[in-house]
Amino acid sequence: DILSGIYSNKERWEKLLVTHFGERVQFVSKELAEVVIDPCVVPDYKLVKATLQKDKSINYKGKQIVVREGAVQIEEFSSELLSFYSKIELIKILPQLINHDEVLFVPKADITTVINDEATKFYNPSACYVGEHVIFRNATLNAENGPIIIGDGAEIMEHAVIHGPVVIHKNAKVGPHSFVRSGSVVGENSFVLGEVKNVLIMANSNKGHY
Repeated sequence: DILSGIYSNKERWEKLLVTHFGERVQFVSKELAEVVIDPCVVPDYKLVKATLQKDKSINYKGKQIVVREGAVQIEEFSSELLSFYSKIELIKILPQLINHDEVLFVPKADITTVINDEATKFYNPSACYVGEHVIFRNATLNAENGPIIIGDGAEIMEHAVIHGPVVIHKNAKVGPHSFVRSGSVVGENSFVLGEVKNVLIMANSNKGHY
């Protein structure tokens, strides 16, 4: 359930299963589960597809990451996967996680239809995904090195600079003259002022200093 990029790993499994395979998953206790997945491994299309094979468990680099009750085979997963088994590992891969989630994310069709401030400047606007009712005030968004995702109801205040890959979740606020650098995730209803880089700010948090 830990937010890590746009989504938590639980949400990634749900979104991949529904979007690509038309499957819905019910999360239950480990004791009741038919399939137990390693919660620290970041799922992608290939892993989810392999997991849906009904008679197999899955190993990855010597570790069993999918355990299926009654499985008769153990398959070695050969593609590269992202994973994090500590907070430090999570912080280190935040830029990769944001890029990973962009593939799963369904962007708004045209950001120019939701931008209400002519003074705000965009570099590589095709990689900027902006939700509804977002307020900009003379800000700069640079998505040349990775996507910038801004959720519904967020506010980006005067002279703030954002360098992707970055996620600003819904109803979050970035204060004036702030610099949100690559690998940063700002949770729902949070406020950020000053400079941050490679940081995960959870929901309802306040970083109110330069």
